[in-house]
Amino acid sequence: MQLQVKMYPNEHWWGGDVPNASIMPFDSETKTTVLLTENGRTTVQSAPFFLSDKGRYIWSEKGFVAKFEDGIIDCEGEQEIVLVEAGNTLRDAFVSAKKDKFPYATKVNSNKIFYQYPQFNSWVELIKEQTEEGILRYAKGLVKNGYKRGILMIDDGWQKEHGTGMFDSDKFKNPKAMIKKLHKMGFKIMLWVSPYISLSSDRFLDLARERGVETNTGHLVRLKDGRVAIYKWWNGYCAMFDFTKEGDRQHMKEQLDLLVNEYGVDGFKFDGGDYTWRPINEVDTFSTYGQLGGASETGSFKGGTDPMRYGWRLVDTQVTSTDDLNRAWVEFGIQYEYHEFKNAWKVGHLPMVSRLHDKAHKWGTGGLYDLIPHGIFIGLIGSPFICPDMVGGGSWIDFTEEGLKKLDQELFVRMAECSALFPMVQYSAAPWRVLSKENAKKCFNMASLHEKYSNIIIKEVENSEITGEPILRNMEYNFPNQGYAKIKDQFMIGDSLLVAPVTQKGLVTRSVVLPEGKWQDLNNNVVYDGGQTVVIDAPLGVLPHFMKI
Repeated sequence: MQLQVKMYPNEHWWGGDVPNASIMPFDSETKTTVLLTENGRTTVQSAPFFLSDKGRYIWSEKGFVAKFEDGIIDCEGEQEIVLVEAGNTLRDAFVSAKKDKFPYATKVNSNKIFYQYPQFNSWVELIKEQTEEGILRYAKGLVKNGYKRGILMIDDGWQKEHGTGMFDSDKFKNPKAMIKKLHKMGFKIMLWVSPYISLSSDRFLDLARERGVETNTGHLVRLKDGRVAIYKWWNGYCAMFDFTKEGDRQHMKEQLDLLVNEYGVDGFKFDGGDYTWRPINEVDTFSTYGQLGGASETGSFKGGTDPMRYGWRLVDTQVTSTDDLNRAWVEFGIQYEYHEFKNAWKVGHLPMVSRLHDKAHKWGTGGLYDLIPHGIFIGLIGSPFICPDMVGGGSWIDFTEEGLKKLDQELFVRMAECSALFPMVQYSAAPWRVLSKENAKKCFNMASLHEKYSNIIIKEVENSEITGEPILRNMEYNFPNQGYAKIKDQFMIGDSLLVAPVTQKGLVTRSVVLPEGKWQDLNNNVVYDGGQTVVIDAPLGVLPHFMKI
């Protein structure tokens, strides 16, 4: 199916996938192709949906390819692609699409503590050495340094083998007692989980034998001949749970509910779920379960068979579509009040907590520069309940002993500033450990700033729970057709709170565009007339932010 759209004069478009968000909005000068088909896209926050500041939107129920060139948008996909004229503004386009294409399919199920206090994640702080001792040390450090106790996420590394739901007894001597201590300190505890299961685990072998392909009662993503689909991921080789199957949904629910009811876990960080990875199965090696004996985390298979010795091929013959697999993963996870997702395709109808995909410890694209345009984008495709990546960056390699020698403390603080008034904010690397005392205090102040404005943020959250509208918005959304479409270094929270972080190294002032009206600088209470650009002092540790009065 095909659709060709000719852009209106001075029309701007957003949509598709988050990797392109930093070059949005697309306009008549844009020359790019956005791949939204199953074989071409990522599921890191994407949707078959584009919307414009002239009140129009493009929609399809399935992924498609959108080519932008010479003011023309050429779309081609498997199913019908429609152009809807909804009104005259970006807000008109979003509100119409939300109502007609992706209204909420379920009640919002996320605790307000997500928005009230900063979150803390053990990943960068402890990297692969997630241990009972390390988790308690991190929590005690947060308390000692004055941080309010909100959500504490224990990240990847707590399990002995992925997908088993069992604490590594070598690292966690008494996890139940540990969680009880953390609760007593005031923390809510979330555990990292994924849809991947280690091939070396006995549990995988048991599940692999239960095929159930025809009855939908079996387990794991399968190829059409019934064999388990094998994938290579960042921790070696794995199989994936298939949450379109009752067997896998029930199996995982029993596993997670045990952690909740027996150990006191409050919820889960649902990581991964990027089912667009293609299964990699070499026929001669894995033709029977006798040969598919499981794999270690390094990819060395039981029985001495090393898959990398063979010529591997991509197999596009799995039973369930990647779209359905990802959506079922998200639908499963949001039943838990404390949840977080990163990888999601076409889920504007699901009111989930979303974290932006990983950001590096850098100033430009891929780092701090991307936080605002990516946050704007996620809201515009229907996911308003957003958290930026971890303050300082979520790439663990930047916080190794060697990485810390090159740590940019200015960047770390500016990332804390930029994240402070997102709907949520999340820390990992302990500021008191990696920063000077002065800069650690600045990060603490930004965490406190989030708490200060949490009532305003929660009010907007409650509005979005009803309307689905973005909480974090670009200027064009609130102030249409005034020339603000290309502003992507400042944003609005709801209708009244304007935030203008410093995102360039070395700057101690910044220009802020104030729309018509009266605006109060909340750092010094100075009131400005709108309809102008003002230059504001913004030394390190100061976040320019204004209230419309």
